[in-house]
Amino acid sequence: MPLKVILGTLAVVIMLFFLHHYLGLTPAYVTFIGVALVLGLLRLDLQEILQEVEWIVLLFFAALFVIVGGVEGSGLLHLLGEQRGVFAKNPDNGPDHRQPWRTRG
Repeated sequence: MPLKVILGTLAVVIMLFFLHHYLGLTPAYVTFIGVALVLGLLRLDLQEILQEVEWIVLLFFAALFVIVGGVEGSGLLHLLGEQRGVFAKNPDNGPDHRQPWRTRG
């Protein structure tokens, strides 16, 4: 029974991900709908589930997204991308990796 409920919920969530733009839903709402369906239909204990969550990993990814958003907003990500493109077109302009103490200039 639980496997059928989970697979059915997964099918609904996948369908909603394809249709979320037309329904006016964000992907986050689609995810919450899936979680609510599984928790409600299987009558799972929310406290027990929350104790099993790896909160430090979630905090790490949240901080990572904040940092990447800040780097992108500052324009540094674009600058690094441009410089990588220049180096990729002409790798001879980069440092000599055989002699890291010497640079070409």
